Amino acid sequence: MEDTRDTQPLTVETLDPIAADLPCAVCSYNLKGQSPAGTCPECGRPVARTLDEDLRLADPAWLRSQAVTMFWLVALALMNYRPAPAFGPFDAWVTAISSIAIGVAAAYACWRLATPDGYDPPDDTTASLLRGLRFAGVAAGTLHAAQSAWFAYRNLNLDDDIGRVSPGFYWLHLAAIVVANWLTGIVLYRFARRLRPANPTLTLHAKIILWALPLSQVGSLGLPGVVNLVLGPSEAAAGAYTLVTWSMSVVFYGFVLLLGRFVEVLRRTAEQAIDAARPVGSAS
Repeated sequence: MEDTRDTQPLTVETLDPIAADLPCAVCSYNLKGQSPAGTCPECGRPVARTLDEDLRLADPAWLRSQAVTMFWLVALALMNYRPAPAFGPFDAWVTAISSIAIGVAAAYACWRLATPDGYDPPDDTTASLLRGLRFAGVAAGTLHAAQSAWFAYRNLNLDDDIGRVSPGFYWLHLAAIVVANWLTGIVLYRFARRLRPANPTLTLHAKIILWALPLSQVGSLGLPGVVNLVLGPSEAAAGAYTLVTWSMSVVFYGFVLLLGRFVEVLRRTAEQAIDAARPVGSAS
């Protein structure tokens, strides 16, 4: 589909003051009432630059692809649930295969999410963010799959010290998961900020998840990890893991709810993007 955005003539409506709440892309100043041809009163950035970030001006195929990506991103939160010792070869294999699949799916989800809009090449800052997301997602998925395979091997060999892994590997695994979730949260928050008209509840929801998801992963993996590494496999370590895992379920639910909202929003915006790319005066 030909991109006709730059060939569409300006209309009276496009020069009318902004009627809806619209946070500046740099300083978040509310641009409601400002002229699209003016500048932000707070930071001086041209209002047009914020309007250019409207998701309705993105590639419709990319928007639909990102809507599908939201389903894959559930795997990223599922990595909070690290493999636990299994009983018998069958349980060990089920745990290993499911955990490895989660790691692969999470890496694939981050890779998809980091795909730039097909219409406009990203600026340097955005390009660095997307590269970082891909690297962190692949690292987190690979390390998660490796740890899952390790636990399965120890279970199958009836090792008495199943729960222990190298401290360096453990904290590297945790760091990769936290960074992948944090970068994912930033991208989702940017999506919410680019919605026109603005959706304050979705933006707030995305901002909460941006911080809550990585922090919950620090708690669900970090706290039990400290107890486990200090005391070894014990009731205290198992209790810490169970307590934090259950408590972070609220964050997991909030993340899945956010992804579901984005599926609807991105699909609807894709239809609006088709209309925005259609030449003025053409038939619907």
